[in-house]
Amino acid sequence: MKKPLDDKPLAVARRDLSGGVNTRQHGSNIGENQATVLYNIDIQTIGKTKKRLGSVLIGDDVSDNDVVALHNYEIQGATDQLLMYEGTNLRKWVGSGSWSTIKSDFSAAQTDVGILSAKESGLSPDDVAIVQNGTDNAFRIDSSGNVQDLGDTNTSPPLTTVMAWYGNRIWGLKNDLLYYSDAYSADYSGAFDRTTNSYRIPVGTERAILPTRDFGMIVMGEKEIWGFSPSTTPAATDSPVPILADMGVVSKKGAVIAGDDLYFFSHDGLRALKRTVQDKLQVGASLPISYILKDEYAAINWAYITNLSMIYWDNKIFISVPTGASSYDTWVYYPALNAFMIIKGWAPRCWAKYKVSGDQRLYYGKDGDGVVYRAWYGYTDEGTTTTDGTAINYQEEGRKEDLGQP
Repeated sequence: MKKPLDDKPLAVARRDLSGGVNTRQHGSNIGENQATVLYNIDIQTIGKTKKRLGSVLIGDDVSDNDVVALHNYEIQGATDQLLMYEGTNLRKWVGSGSWSTIKSDFSAAQTDVGILSAKESGLSPDDVAIVQNGTDNAFRIDSSGNVQDLGDTNTSPPLTTVMAWYGNRIWGLKNDLLYYSDAYSADYSGAFDRTTNSYRIPVGTERAILPTRDFGMIVMGEKEIWGFSPSTTPAATDSPVPILADMGVVSKKGAVIAGDDLYFFSHDGLRALKRTVQDKLQVGASLPISYILKDEYAAINWAYITNLSMIYWDNKIFISVPTGASSYDTWVYYPALNAFMIIKGWAPRCWAKYKVSGDQRLYYGKDGDGVVYRAWYGYTDEGTTTTDGTAINYQEEGRKEDLGQP
């Protein structure tokens, strides 16, 4: 005969994990709505968790090369193009079918590529893309796929992968100098004066230039972050100002603007420049936003940190964080919840947003293979359809409880 239990079994049920993952504290001390493990789980709806969506191949498998850059080339009055750079090739995709080649003879083994959308006077449509790999000359691509070598003279764009379009000008950051072009030029091979048309901004190794709605440009380097709001016609009296003199950005794709705030990945984790009540940008808290991700931060392979890339889409920030030469954890940050979850199973080297039939979708280029996937779509990972890829491993481990019975 079984002996009756002295105490009634105790249980706890939790359906809300909107506080995200917390590996900084012991499992018994984390919040009621947090977890110690949160892999492949969408927490966007408070009070509900579900397996996150997968990824599906677009176009065709073009090579075994890393896809090092994706870019949404928007063309006013015509079909937008999703541009991909892999190997020695620049390719385009227009929402269906296979990739088509625009240029196939860039220098080999370039792993740092920047692509910028700009405007060129005299064209219709006047949208162009500027492609740079830091070794070859800059190339200009128009909407018909015509390619122009912009040269490497004093009037050519500086050889840099860090560029921005602001105030109807192309801006390029190289070796602590911020160069600018003539306004709305008809020929960017002759639109610069590298001798005189630049500003010194000592940010260290160039990382990014992010235009804002009212603060000019945020100029980011490995060591510092500055702000610069030039006049309509840049003048010698225009003065860049330091914003953060003691921290910078780890990679050239390691910063994004989300709404009115700017998020960037520094050497201590994810940080933000946020608007104050006076509508100014400041870093705020001394600890990084990602301080809560102790174990995930420890898993970073710093030898490959320049491969880190970020994008803001659907009220989430996706951050592909290298854990090896071609392996990644994808941190997903929900700004509205101030919470994280972790994606396992993807290897995103770069990201882009691109509209198909008016629907803005998220894509990533894979590290180690010449393929691009539509992200947050389908029910398996990296398949050719929504169901024939790798199964998604949903894993959660919640708060550790003693239920008042230590």
